[in-house]
Amino acid sequence: MADLLANLTNNLCRIAQFGANLTDAYSCLIFLPQNFPKKTNSSHLSLYAYHSLSTNILKQAVIPADSGLIGWVAKHKRSIHVSPFEHDSRTLGVYKVNEELKSLIGIPIDLSRINSSINFNGVLACDSRKSFAFSKIQGKLLE
Repeated sequence: MADLLANLTNNLCRIAQFGANLTDAYSCLIFLPQNFPKKTNSSHLSLYAYHSLSTNILKQAVIPADSGLIGWVAKHKRSIHVSPFEHDSRTLGVYKVNEELKSLIGIPIDLSRINSSINFNGVLACDSRKSFAFSKIQGKLLE
């Protein structure tokens, strides 16, 4: 099981790097239910993988699955695109300090494709220090 989790984490980090490069994002973050894959329904999301230009990422970030922008994406199973992003980036629950973000896009990850008994979504979120950084095409490609 440890090898499986290490392999999953490695692949998710590669996907986060690809997402960041695809969108020219400041950070690309992948959240899955806490304790995934052992537990598939959770009230919290954990940061499983990321690629970031920031040195201020909370590597063990855990956020409520029903609050905040990232939680909203997981709960409602819908994408979100916020630009201009006019909040302190610490409200996302992944940064130690305000990173002066200007754009955010969040895409639900349909985990039922892995196992039909899973009724919970993960989230892929990209942010940027540029206003209006993410196009509709980039959003579709992330999906």
